[in-house]
Amino acid sequence: MADRSFVTCRRVTGWSLSLALAALSSLAAQRRTAGLPRPDSSRAPLLTSLPPDSIRHQVGELLLSQLLMNLQRGQTRAVDVALSSVEWDPADQAAMGMAHCQSVGTALSAISALDRRGLSDTAHLVPVFFSNIQFKDSASVSRMLARITVLSGTNRRVDTLITMQYDQAVMRWSRADGLLAALCAAAN
Repeated sequence: MADRSFVTCRRVTGWSLSLALAALSSLAAQRRTAGLPRPDSSRAPLLTSLPPDSIRHQVGELLLSQLLMNLQRGQTRAVDVALSSVEWDPADQAAMGMAHCQSVGTALSAISALDRRGLSDTAHLVPVFFSNIQFKDSASVSRMLARITVLSGTNRRVDTLITMQYDQAVMRWSRADGLLAALCAAAN
C-alpha cells in the first residue's frame, strides 16, 4: 500500500512540475514576442539607443537644469566653479566692474541679501527662472538660448535673453552672454 501511494504521489508531483514548466515556457514565449529582454540579461539604458543629436540635446537640458538649480539654491561656490572658464561677453565684463558683481556667485549673494530683508533665516530659493529655451548644437559645442527672469527683493524684475555655450571636448561651460549682466541688474 505504501508503494502504491508513493507512486501516486510521484505521478501528481511529476504532473505539477510539467504544468509549472509549461507555464514558465509560455511566459518566456510571451516575453520574446513582446520584445522584452530576458530578466537576467543586461541591457543598455534607453538614452544610448537614441540618435547622437537627441543625446546631446538631453545632456544640454540636464546641464542647463543643473545650472538653474544651483542659481536658484544660491550655491555660489558651485556656480562660480561651473563658470570658472567662461568667456564673458562685453556687457558681462562691464558688470564685473560693480562691487557686488565680480562673479555670478557675488551677484547671487547680493540678490539673496535683498530677498532676505524682513524674512526669517529659513532656506529659500533665489527667484531665477529660464524660459523659451532653445538648443543648437554640433558634435563639439552645445549652445543654449534662453530668456532669464530674475526677481529681486526691491520689486524689480529683470527679463532678458542669455546665451550659454557648453564645450563638450573639455566638458565645461565655455561662453556666457548676458547671464552676469542680468543678475547684476537684479542685484542693484
